[in-house]
Parts: sequence; structure tokens; C-alpha cells
Amino acid sequence: MDASSHMLGSTHRSILVSTKSSLGTPNIWLCCFLASAIAMLSLPVSNARKTDPYAYACDSKTFGLKDFGDPKAFVESPDSQNRIVLARDGAFAVLRGKERLARVEVRELSCCIEVGWSPDSTQFFLMWSGGGSIGEYYVRVFRIEHREVMELKTPKTAYAEFNKHHSCETRTNNIFMLGWTRDSQKMFLVTEVYPTSDCEHSGLFRGYLMNVQTQLVLKIFGEKETEAIKKSSQTAGVVQIPNETAPEDH
Repeated sequence: MDASSHMLGSTHRSILVSTKSSLGTPNIWLCCFLASAIAMLSLPVSNARKTDPYAYACDSKTFGLKDFGDPKAFVESPDSQNRIVLARDGAFAVLRGKERLARVEVRELSCCIEVGWSPDSTQFFLMWSGGGSIGEYYVRVFRIEHREVMELKTPKTAYAEFNKHHSCETRTNNIFMLGWTRDSQKMFLVTEVYPTSDCEHSGLFRGYLMNVQTQLVLKIFGEKETEAIKKSSQTAGVVQIPNETAPEDH
């Protein structure tokens, strides 16, 4: 699957400590302590955000068909209350503790599965391909309210709007999920004309900022702006929309 790269920064620290005792001889215990301290500082920060290098979305996990039924194949919500499990029967189980809230089946599943949660743990998405690594990509988004799992129409709205202006007679368009803003009130979807030579506008894409509550389009972004938003969002782990960014033509 196409990988999205993430650049992680690192910090450098130095410690200046005298290794001599008051008698002028080397203090062996102090030397050992110093070596241990330096080793500890070189370890990764425990609260650093973990990212999946193969994910498209800014905070998600990727899976393959072979992962269904694997006990480790699940994605836990940020508040640790819910999780999405790749069940043995090929469906996605939505669990709260041991209670199953819903069972979700998807069509035309061939590869490139991606699952992620909104920052407030109330929404989750499923993304997958029905035709290999370049398409056909699908997205479904759900919201959990009082143990009820409801599907949102935001992906269909963005897809339909894009399809009015850009389509391919022989292929279906792709749609991808980038993620949610930090307050979980907006989501960002990317739609794309299937990237093969038999499509007139092969690979053309647009970014859609969607209102979660109304499930309507707030802004449509051109390719340059969408790429910039994608890059900064994947680094931050949440969707970031620069105030100075203006939407382009459809």
C-alpha cells in the first residue's frame, strides 16, 4: 500500500557532572549513574504520538485481509472506552468493554484497510480499497451516541459534490479520510479521479472540509492547499486548517 511518511523530531541533551570524588579519585558509582542517565535520555519519550507509517489518515491504523480474527487487530478509542475489532467473520465489531454495540459489514473489500477515531472518541471511520492499492477507495463514518452507532452521510455528500464536476466514465472516483479537527466538529475528506490513463482527468483531487453536525460541505480546497493540509495534519495527528488558506474553484 502507498505509505505516507512522518518526520519525527528529536531532542538533544547534555550533562556536565564531575566524576571525581573529594579525594581526587574516580567515583565509580557516579560514573555508573551518569551512564544510566545518558542511556535513559536517549530513549523515546513515552508520551510521544505513535503513528502508522502506512496510513493515509493523520491518526489511524492499517490492516490487511489476513488480520481479520487476529486478537491484536483492533483500534481503541482515545478515551479507551470503545474499540473497533476486525472480527473473524470479516466484519468490523464495535465494542464497549465486552458489549457489542454494532457489527459493520463493508462491500468490495480487497485490501488497504484503515481504521481511526475522532479525538473526542465519539466518531470512527473505516476506509478500504475494493480494487487494489490505487483504488477503488471507500470511506464510511459512524458516530456513537448513548450506545447507538449511527452512520454519517458526510462521505456520500463530499463524493456526490466532487462527482458533479469530476468523474471517469470507466472508473469510480476514490475517496479518502484524512481525519478530524482537534474539537472533532469538522472532518476532512479527499476525493480523487481514479489515477489511470483511461480517465481524462486522471489523479485530479480536491479536499472537502465537512461540518460533523450538519454533515454539509464547509469548504472545498484545490490540490496545492489539500496537500499542505494533509502534510501538516499528518504531522500534528489532527486536521489543521490554516486561517489564511482560501478555497479554490471546484
